Amino acid sequence: MKNYSTFVEKYRVMNGTQINENIPDFKEVWLMFQETNKKFQETNKKFQETDKKFQETDKKIQELTELFTGQWGKLVEALLGSGCIYVFKERGLNISHTMSNIKAKLKDRMLEIDVLLTNDNLAVLIEVKTTARVKHIKKLEQDLKEFKLFFPVYKDFKIFGAIAAVRYEENCDAFAESKGIFVIEPSGEKLVRIKNNTDFSPKGY
Repeated sequence: MKNYSTFVEKYRVMNGTQINENIPDFKEVWLMFQETNKKFQETNKKFQETDKKFQETDKKIQELTELFTGQWGKLVEALLGSGCIYVFKERGLNISHTMSNIKAKLKDRMLEIDVLLTNDNLAVLIEVKTTARVKHIKKLEQDLKEFKLFFPVYKDFKIFGAIAAVRYEENCDAFAESKGIFVIEPSGEKLVRIKNNTDFSPKGY
C-alpha cells in the first residue's frame, strides 16, 4: 500500500497533472475485492444448499416411487390370487390353487415367480408389473423355458405364461400375445381380465 501511494505521488510530480482524487487507492481496491469475494462465496454456498435440497427431494420421490411400486405389486398379486381363477376358467383353464412369491435356487441362480396358478396337470406363471415393457416379456419367456429345471415337481405339467400390468408400453401387450403369452389388465367387477383375443392360443412349455 505504501508503494502504491509513493507511485501516485511521483506520477503527480513528473507529469504536473492533477490526479483524480476519486481514484481508489490500493487499500480501497483490496477491500472491494474482499467484499466481492465474500459475496461470491455466499452465493456459491446458497447454490450448494439449493442443490442439496434438490437431491434430498429427488431421493424422497424415488423412495415414494419404490414404496408405491412395491405395495402395488403386493396388491396385484393378492387380486390375481382370487380374480385369475375365474378369468382363466373362462379360457378353459380350470385353476384350483394359487401361490405368490415362489422362489427356487439352482446352483448360483435364482428364479422367482410372482404368481403361480396350478391344477393337477397345468401351471400358469404370472409376471406382475406396474408398467410392462418388452424386456419384461423377454424375461418371462426365459423363465418359462427354465421353469421345469428350477421346479422339477412340475416336469409333467403343461406350463403357460402371463403378464399382468396396469400399463403396457412399447406395444408389449401385442408382443406378448404374439409370443403365446396371456395379457392381464385391471378390470371392473372381476378385478382383472384377460386382454387377449378370444381365439388366442397360448404357447405351452
